[in-house]
Amino acid sequence: MSERIEWLALSAVPGVGPSVFRVLLKRFGGPREAMEAPMGELAAVPRVTPEMAEAIRAAPETIDRLAEEIAGLSEEDIDFLTWDDDRYPERLRGIPQSPPILWVRGALLSEDERAVAVVGSRACTEEGFRLARQMACALAEAGVTVVSGVAEGIDTAAHGGALEGRGRTLGVLGSGVRVISPRSNWELAERIVDFGALLSEQHPNTPPSTGALWSRDRIVSGLSRAVVLVEGAADSGSLDTCRRARKQERGLFAVDWGRHDERRAANAEVLAWATALSPDGDIDPVLAFLDRPEAESEAAPAEQTLTLDFDDADVGESTAR
Repeated sequence: MSERIEWLALSAVPGVGPSVFRVLLKRFGGPREAMEAPMGELAAVPRVTPEMAEAIRAAPETIDRLAEEIAGLSEEDIDFLTWDDDRYPERLRGIPQSPPILWVRGALLSEDERAVAVVGSRACTEEGFRLARQMACALAEAGVTVVSGVAEGIDTAAHGGALEGRGRTLGVLGSGVRVISPRSNWELAERIVDFGALLSEQHPNTPPSTGALWSRDRIVSGLSRAVVLVEGAADSGSLDTCRRARKQERGLFAVDWGRHDERRAANAEVLAWATALSPDGDIDPVLAFLDRPEAESEAAPAEQTLTLDFDDADVGESTAR
């Protein structure tokens, strides 16, 4: 346990996000070695300021407190995984900005590697909501784990459909796993825990923030073999998820509604580089993709103009959602 707590202590230092954490591990070999490194060596690491170096050196002082906190959280079925943990999702581990700490409430199973994200806008149409629920239910009945973000609208429909299909579902939060937003989804979140897991890179008590909501998009796509965009507006976070999925070379699918609607503007963009799905709810193209060898990715090579370049390590400074 002590070694795992060292990971937690280092990750809790302000400014030490995935990129810096990875550099520190490469430079020093492990969290303990990084926290015991001389100030001069720490300050020489790119993006580590003198203030951060001091905080890294002081991080071991938090280990006893963190150990007590983890013991209490375990009583609520809350645990955390590190890159070194065998239970850490293999697909997520493979993305460049995978979180070094992943908080989990519920259970992750090996079968969750066969996962599809179902995403879209909070302010969706009734038609979009029904279709998301229908598709997620069908995916769950086919043994696919459904991933989404526990937000209102399409996310709610996706998780609900997976549960209706008696399948598994993973909810990725832009807050801590003890802070459900919106509160109206508290009961849904409890059901997700019973038949899957709530996941977050944020401390369990962290309230939602703009930066964390943007940052979690890469985790939604990173956990998934493919992403399905049901219905998204131009400013929808689901468009960001699709861009990240493309960058991660995931399978990409979007519903082609066949008519212009501002509430579906994201679909029009994504359809330029994704496989079209019919609004009748047919998921056969998605299942066919999942049955293909993983090397045969359908994702087109990402273009610079279609990716977001801000560093996920600095979630507090991310663009407004």
